[in-house]
Amino acid sequence: QELYDDTVIIFTADHGEELCDHHMFRKSRPYEGSCHIPLFIAAGKNVLPDLKSSQVCHSIVELRDIMPTLLSAAGAPIPDSVDGSSLLPLTVHPEASIRTWLHGEHSYGEFSNHWIVTNKDKYIWHSVTGQEQYFDLAEDPHELKDLISDSSRRERIQFLRSCLIQSLKDRPEGFTDGERLIAGRDYPPTMDCAEDI
Repeated sequence: QELYDDTVIIFTADHGEELCDHHMFRKSRPYEGSCHIPLFIAAGKNVLPDLKSSQVCHSIVELRDIMPTLLSAAGAPIPDSVDGSSLLPLTVHPEASIRTWLHGEHSYGEFSNHWIVTNKDKYIWHSVTGQEQYFDLAEDPHELKDLISDSSRRERIQFLRSCLIQSLKDRPEGFTDGERLIAGRDYPPTMDCAEDI
């Protein structure tokens, strides 16, 4: 018991496996079965005394938030170079959020994709073909009804598309000119700068 009182436990995963969602398996696709992974935080009373047990948070979080969360729990400073955010505020206020949307991507040959996800919907762009998809996750959590052609969603889709353009605007692949998405660009599985690391 004393050891647990001074311990933080985070349970998560690298990626989902789809397990026949959309008749697919393994990772790499932009659907929830692949990219929506579990994340559980538990901690002893000496580490996070304000942590409420058995609560669910629907904020958009990702793996890059793990390091700053653990640094915060340990009372260590978070370097300015870290992209993620500490999740500790969400353990006290689960209704809060640390970001409104998240960009995800996967280099996967002809199936390469980028997506913008919020806590209620998702916009997907397939970077080789230019195909777009839009899902209302609040109404359709299994992503069975693609609403990309629904005229009543046009403004929302444009907003999410602009978020993706913002995320990709300085990338070396040339996925965007800052105003539109450009399909068919070379998308190697690793960047040239990785060779220098």
